Amino acid sequence: MMKRVEHHRLKPSSPFCAMLRNFCHRSKNLYNHGNFLIRQTFIEDGKWLRYGEIDRLLKADAEYPDYREMPTAQTAQQTLRLLDKNWRGCVQAGTHHPAWW
Repeated sequence: MMKRVEHHRLKPSSPFCAMLRNFCHRSKNLYNHGNFLIRQTFIEDGKWLRYGEIDRLLKADAEYPDYREMPTAQTAQQTLRLLDKNWRGCVQAGTHHPAWW
């Protein structure tokens, strides 16, 4: 199976380079913060926070601006959906025991 990929090369002096770096950094922070919340809840309560719950929590979190400062709401939502998909795969594989972390 062949996958098509589109490459865009930006010079470091381009104004888009700094903007994209900032958006990537926020996306990484959002993923890590969501992962932390899911993991802590899973370890403490044995409950797995799904996409809808984590989305609601991060939207309401005034101390964590990265969700609201993403370029569009869709990018933040897709980041959290990817996180939920990764957790689903981990749980289905049976590697969700805290000893694996």
